Amino acid sequence: MNCYLSESGVDLLREIGNIGIGNAVSSLSQLLNDQRINIRMPEVTVVSLGELPDQMESPEKVVAGIYVEVGGSIDLHMIFLLPLESARSITASVSGGLVRELDEMGLSAVMEVGNIVTAGYINAFAGLTGFKLIPKPPAVAVDLTEAILGSILAEVQAAEDFVILIKTGFETGESDIEGFLCMIPARDSFEIVYKKLLEGASDESGAG
Repeated sequence: MNCYLSESGVDLLREIGNIGIGNAVSSLSQLLNDQRINIRMPEVTVVSLGELPDQMESPEKVVAGIYVEVGGSIDLHMIFLLPLESARSITASVSGGLVRELDEMGLSAVMEVGNIVTAGYINAFAGLTGFKLIPKPPAVAVDLTEAILGSILAEVQAAEDFVILIKTGFETGESDIEGFLCMIPARDSFEIVYKKLLEGASDESGAG
């Protein structure tokens, strides 16, 4: 990894991870029929695109992927990947146990959860950096991890050496759900994002 981050930049990424999942909890609880949600502390790292599939722990396994393109002050690509077991658990929780398969209804539930989680992180990222971020409607697919990443990244101009990878998870009364969120700056936004992370953002945002 060629990109060096200052201690304040690393702290900022951790804070984005913590606030991001915290932002999502209330909406997730409502979607999951008011179940109590216990969140796990996110693990945040920075990797290259080449390292990304192996970091997912299961590059050759089938996963559900939610993709959100983000515009505004900068351009970002958000990809939230869920193991099939987690995706099916979400479907069952949202439907009250009536649906466990990833049919049209199941995929709609998974996409909504993915949209809530990515929105939580987008808002955290915007709040701590001062960037204005505008998400576009999400898309969902079920395929191999490498296939989903490959199909998305082949169509965008992404910063190849800088992927913010957040391993996140939460538990409900019925399920243990884990996922991987990739935040990838567009190539022409990389310098802006990287500079902000080098500086940290606590002074500008008021986050501490």
